[in-house]
Amino acid sequence: MTDEFERVLSAVWPEWTIVEPISISESTTVYRARRQEMLGNSEAAIKVTVFPPHINDIDDMKLSGLSEDAVRLRVEQMTRACVSRIQLMKSVKGHTNILGIDDYRVFHHAETGRWYVIVRMELLTTLHKRLQLAPFTEQDIVHLGIDLCSALEACSRRHIVHLNINPGSVYISSDGDYKLGSFGSVRSMAEMAQPDGAMATQSFIAPEAYSAMKDRMDYDMYARVDIYALGILMYYLANNKRLPFIPPRKQIVSPADRMEAFSRRIKGDALPGLPEVSPQ
Repeated sequence: MTDEFERVLSAVWPEWTIVEPISISESTTVYRARRQEMLGNSEAAIKVTVFPPHINDIDDMKLSGLSEDAVRLRVEQMTRACVSRIQLMKSVKGHTNILGIDDYRVFHHAETGRWYVIVRMELLTTLHKRLQLAPFTEQDIVHLGIDLCSALEACSRRHIVHLNINPGSVYISSDGDYKLGSFGSVRSMAEMAQPDGAMATQSFIAPEAYSAMKDRMDYDMYARVDIYALGILMYYLANNKRLPFIPPRKQIVSPADRMEAFSRRIKGDALPGLPEVSPQ
């Protein structure tokens, strides 16, 4: 944890203390945090996303020819997009099968020009960690499928699409409920319907570009993307953590094997059967 972030956290939630990092990516770190209370401690996950991710990114943008105002606007747009995802996620808060957000703060560090989006949410076990503890049974897979279908139904009622269902976006509560999280790619259909900046002047837009833009507004198509991804995740769990068409008995799977498997799936080849899974 950087000194800069320590100062930010003490400014927004001084009662919370960071215990350890849980996961780290280029722009986002998730920490286990603890708060002392009269009758014991409570814990939460605190997710910190920084815009731009690296302190030198602002200088790089200026060197590319952007003015200081343009750089500031771009960084603010990144931050606003992140906040809009959080607000979409909060719109389904309270659902048993969706990761719950307790609070969030947006903090601008004037000295560096960077923005921090800090989210406090329930502390859950990741699916990755659960897979390390014990293999998934068929009953476990059905349980996961039912819970995540319930999460997608809640999203559907609000015309929200997730667009990033994979083992990294699934969590498990202490009660054994599976929860959908990692809403970094989530979109509302109102947002999907907005044309990109390049398409804003529709008087001059090419027909094929306009058709592509209209396709983005097909909610049913995007809902099917989420359902398909859930199906592939369940297949992966039932197939000894191997995606379709990956050689079943190879100890080491090469990049060429993965590319071949991906190509066959994208072409629409029928998925291989799962002999260890019951017909039901």
